[in-house]
Amino acid sequence: MALRLPQWDTVENNAIRTQLLGELANAYQRAIRIAAGRLTEGKLYGQQVVEEWGRNLQRHVTESQGQFFKPALDAFLHYFGWLLGSNLSHTVASSATGPVPAYLFSATS
Repeated sequence: MALRLPQWDTVENNAIRTQLLGELANAYQRAIRIAAGRLTEGKLYGQQVVEEWGRNLQRHVTESQGQFFKPALDAFLHYFGWLLGSNLSHTVASSATGPVPAYLFSATS
């Protein structure tokens, strides 16, 4: 819903939207770190669940044009990319350009 808020011509009018998206992106990063901590403690996450998390996060990156959620996606790929069965996750996470290839989050790959 936050990404659907209108974008105005002035910075002042966009301040609430910008602040909200920044806080959501930070919350994503905190949640990823918590989930990664639980993973190191022995918590198991299914591949489908991780793929769904990745798809949703990638959608946020795309919809915000990489402006807010790219660091969260990088953290996600750092901690959970290996669960996606791809050796490309580290390379993708370190790249600042373009979206993550869809096959990384595909249950059929």
